[in-house]
Amino acid sequence: MSTNGKADTTILVVDDVAASRYALGAVLRRDGHRVILAASAQEALAELDALHRAGALP
Repeated sequence: MSTNGKADTTILVVDDVAASRYALGAVLRRDGHRVILAASAQEALAELDALHRAGALP
């Protein structure tokens, strides 16, 4: 848990509409989450692969 009482979470937002992606990311960050943005499924999978290789995923 983080100090604000919320679980420390990373959220992957995937949306091909940039305005939606950035707006949702801003709301989630404001709520204390770490956010990764991706514009496509291919980009999202690349982000997940990079996180896995870095040991940031189980």
